[in-house]
Amino acid sequence: MIISRLEIHGFKSFADKVSLTFQKGITGVVGPNGCGKSNIVDAIRWVMGEQSAKTLRGKSMEDTIFGGSETRKPLGMTEVSLAFSTEDGRIPAKYLNFSEIQVTRRLFRDGESEYLLNGTPCRLMDIAELFMDTGAGAKAYSIIEQGKIGMILSSRPEERRLIIEEAAGVTKFKARKQVALKKIEATRQNLLRIGDIIAEIRRQLNALQRQAKKAEKFREYREELKEIEQLFVVRAYLALDRERLRTEEDLSTLRDRHEDAVREVESHALALEEKKTGLLEEEKRLNGIQEENFRIRSDISARENRIGFERKELASLEERLERFSRELAVDGIRAIEAEEELRRMEEQGETLLRELAVEDEGLAGAEESLERLAEEEKVLARRLEERRRELFGIVSEISQFSNQSAAAAKRLASLGEQAERNRREAVGLQEKLHEATERVRGLESAFDGLREKRNETERDMAELRERDAGLRAALDATERSFHGERDKLSKASSRLHSLQELEAQFEGYGRGVRTLFRAESFKGRLKGVVADILEVGEEYEVALETALSERLQYVICHGEADARAAVSYLRQGSGGRCSLMAGNLRPSPGVREIPEGAIPLLDRVTVPEEYRGLTETLLDRTFLVDTLDSAFDFGARFPDLTFVTRDGDMVTTGGILHGGSMEAAQQGLIHKKRRIKELSLEVTDLTARVAETDTERERLRTEVRITEDSLKRCRQELHRLEIQLVNDEKDLQRAREECQRLGERMAVKELEDEQLREERESLEREMETACRERSAREAGKEKAEAELTDLQASLDTGKQKIAEARENVTVRKVRSASLREKRESSLMTAKRVAEGIRELRGRRAHLESEVENGDRERDRISASIAAGEQELGRLLDEQHRLEEGGAAIRSCYEAQAALVNDGENRLKELRSFAENLSRQVGEKNLKMAETVMRLQNLEETVVDKYRVSIADLIPRYADRDDDEGKSRDRQAELVGLIEGIGEVNLTAIEEYRELESRFEFLSGQKTDLEESLHGLQQAIQRINRTTRKRFLDTFLQVNEKFQEVFPRLFCGGRAELRLTDEQDLLETGIDIVIQPPGKRLQNVNLLSGGEKALTAVALMFAIFLIKPAPFCLLDEVDAPLDEANIGRFNEMVREMSAFSQFIIITHNKATMTNTDVLYGVTMEEPGVSRLVSVKLS
Repeated sequence: MIISRLEIHGFKSFADKVSLTFQKGITGVVGPNGCGKSNIVDAIRWVMGEQSAKTLRGKSMEDTIFGGSETRKPLGMTEVSLAFSTEDGRIPAKYLNFSEIQVTRRLFRDGESEYLLNGTPCRLMDIAELFMDTGAGAKAYSIIEQGKIGMILSSRPEERRLIIEEAAGVTKFKARKQVALKKIEATRQNLLRIGDIIAEIRRQLNALQRQAKKAEKFREYREELKEIEQLFVVRAYLALDRERLRTEEDLSTLRDRHEDAVREVESHALALEEKKTGLLEEEKRLNGIQEENFRIRSDISARENRIGFERKELASLEERLERFSRELAVDGIRAIEAEEELRRMEEQGETLLRELAVEDEGLAGAEESLERLAEEEKVLARRLEERRRELFGIVSEISQFSNQSAAAAKRLASLGEQAERNRREAVGLQEKLHEATERVRGLESAFDGLREKRNETERDMAELRERDAGLRAALDATERSFHGERDKLSKASSRLHSLQELEAQFEGYGRGVRTLFRAESFKGRLKGVVADILEVGEEYEVALETALSERLQYVICHGEADARAAVSYLRQGSGGRCSLMAGNLRPSPGVREIPEGAIPLLDRVTVPEEYRGLTETLLDRTFLVDTLDSAFDFGARFPDLTFVTRDGDMVTTGGILHGGSMEAAQQGLIHKKRRIKELSLEVTDLTARVAETDTERERLRTEVRITEDSLKRCRQELHRLEIQLVNDEKDLQRAREECQRLGERMAVKELEDEQLREERESLEREMETACRERSAREAGKEKAEAELTDLQASLDTGKQKIAEARENVTVRKVRSASLREKRESSLMTAKRVAEGIRELRGRRAHLESEVENGDRERDRISASIAAGEQELGRLLDEQHRLEEGGAAIRSCYEAQAALVNDGENRLKELRSFAENLSRQVGEKNLKMAETVMRLQNLEETVVDKYRVSIADLIPRYADRDDDEGKSRDRQAELVGLIEGIGEVNLTAIEEYRELESRFEFLSGQKTDLEESLHGLQQAIQRINRTTRKRFLDTFLQVNEKFQEVFPRLFCGGRAELRLTDEQDLLETGIDIVIQPPGKRLQNVNLLSGGEKALTAVALMFAIFLIKPAPFCLLDEVDAPLDEANIGRFNEMVREMSAFSQFIIITHNKATMTNTDVLYGVTMEEPGVSRLVSVKLS
């Protein structure tokens, strides 16, 4: 996957659209500083998905859009397209069918952007997948720009491993691992939350099951009661139907009389209508004349307006014809100028073509001359090297003899000085010996004082260590206490949050209660439920839950109006059912006699005073007893009271027992609300204790730090004393040795004087021999230097000529390319001018046609104005005739109108009589409607209450002759039984099924989450294994290649990569250890700029040899390298260009000569980059 083409439009300094074609091998990009070379690398990185504006050397992504210059306006968008050839097959499998892939990115000023893949819109993720594991991409090692070379060496070891990870292809595994870890954390949180919800739902299931059974029994009684009520409704309906029939007969008689009166009214009205018809005819004639008169007036006004409009249009046409004449004159002048410009551009193109031929001919001659000069330079260099080696041998011998003679003379002078020094030293040695003896005695006294001070410091340090150990033990205990309290706080907070969340969702409440409290229209109108106002000790919770049961969910309202509104809201929205109570409910008369041995449950309940009456209404007949036997005994004696035990067993109505498992009662609303309060207090208490423990911990830490500082100071003082003792001991030893040495030195001085005399005689003989040999070598040296000077001058002259020839070749190539571009520009300009001439000729023809059309239009408008004025005179005459005829018709119309008024008065009298009959019919109709309405109300009541039509009930009950008295008695009995059941949650059956279904669903979800968690953990283990293996294999291969490439680039030395932690391959960093030739091992930060650049290049080339990227972009990487290193760098680039495509931005001439295609970037126009291309052979 090599780059075949790059198209840039509006990116940074490339205002105009430019296209760069890349081939296999090496492509160079050159140009002066600031001309926009690096913008090409930025464009490639940007189109491959770079998201950081800072990486692109900008503050925001909009900075990549051309921002304008002195002569150009800013552009509104930028677009870069990058085309890849797929010949090498290094692309994802799904793109193998394409011979070329084009990636396009656009960015607009408003921030909108888009990616396209082969012209089809796509996502950034699709672009990333295209380059994944190819070594190419916006963040890959295939793009090495300015500054990145230094960053490779100066970065931390952990950051340096990212390069190896990219080469190993493990970056995608790390991304998948991070996603998996986030999923694991989310799964664990979900498991914790769903566990709390399942536990809460399990506690609610038992209570709902009991309520559902109670609801089933309630439904049985209600069905029988409904049967009796339907019988009574049918009988009432049949009685009303008989009354309706009698009313219909009376109504029929009145309707006949009313119809006769209506017919008489209609006959008189018909005669009157005929008179009115005649009157209307006259009125129509009068209106027709008036309308005709109005129409003529409108035509007169329209004709006047049209004549005025045509006159304005004629004036406008005259102005337009005059403007067309002026434009024809201007276009003629422009056409002449354009033809002159076209002729000049054609002449310029011919001139440039001749200059280009001359330049190409000069380029061929310059290249031939360069080859000849290079061959001559090689011959001169070989001869110069031979003469230089001969001269070096002679100079070395002369230098050797000169050094020998000078050393002898210097040694003689030194011997004389040494003899004099020995004499003076012998005098001073005796004085020094006395001083050294005195210093030994002083040092021995100071050494004893320091040893005593050290012992005292050691005692202080032992005390500090003991104190530090005690403080650390106390700190560890405090830390354990802190973490224990914090864990308790975390668990309590989690449990409190779960309970509060369930309470906020009204879990465990009836459907009607949930509907009301979730309704926005009842916010602030409801005070809560009964369970909210009751507080009781934990030992009485079960008893209170059992006694009140569903009554704990009674909704407390401000008054009766709110209760009625709530019931209406539930009925209209099918929101379920619930029970409501007024908050100011007055208590009913209490129990006159309290059974001995029973405790009123109300005495064990705490309730706000404003709800005292409400609570007494609910609990005034409920008593607490110790055992179930006592409850049965009291129930038999007081059948109208309720007795409940602390275990939740309850006896009502003299012997009905309610009991069973305590689990549901122990986990009811009272328990849950008490638990929320306890957890809130516990969280508050734990928060305070955690804060107190944290304060104590910080205090102990402060004391530990203070103790550590004191201990550190003691250690430093002890260390200082130890050092001083060692130094003083050394000083003492040296002083004693000095005394001994001084004595020995005085004995040696006499032997040294004798040796000095013998050495002086030997040096004098050596100086005489060296002077003879040096004179002989000087003569040969002068002859060799003359020959070497001549050869060096010839070689310098040759090099200068070669440099000039090379510069001439490069300049001619650039000039030739520039001439080609200018010629192409000239041709384009000529083409544009010719196009302009054609446009001017077409425009002139169009203007002439417009002038002809304007003349014809002017004649037409003038004729139309004359005809309009003639038509206007005819309309004025017609208007005068119509006004005279209208006056006669108006007088006839007024006479007929008087006859019509008399007929209308008689019609009013007849209608009054008919209305009286109609009123009587209305009264009967009203009675009939009332009867029908009552029948309809019965029908609607039956439909609303029983969900059945009364027509379906009549066949069932019409022929039944049940005793009405017995039916009434059974109805009262059923009402009593239903009231005896107490409050019933009719939605409990449905809620129980829903809750059971939700419990099973959540249990399944929990199992799925646990399996998902296990699967994610296994996936992370697999990712870690794959990452370790691929990272280690790639690291070893890169390290091996790095050890081969480094000596080659440095001509010696060695280097290697080392892991900072071989046991942790997932997090280990990478250190670079290098030893340049002739130097010791050293840190990379101590290297010179060139050495750093060459080391980083060696590492990047080693990675390329292991996993070559399809292409590589180098932005002035060779800038810090000298000529020798540039040569080796270019050799390696040339070798690797066999399997990778290289695009190099450089200022170095040696690198330029190593490229196959050379692009020059210029900035002829300030702020706008242009391209010049040269293909090098």
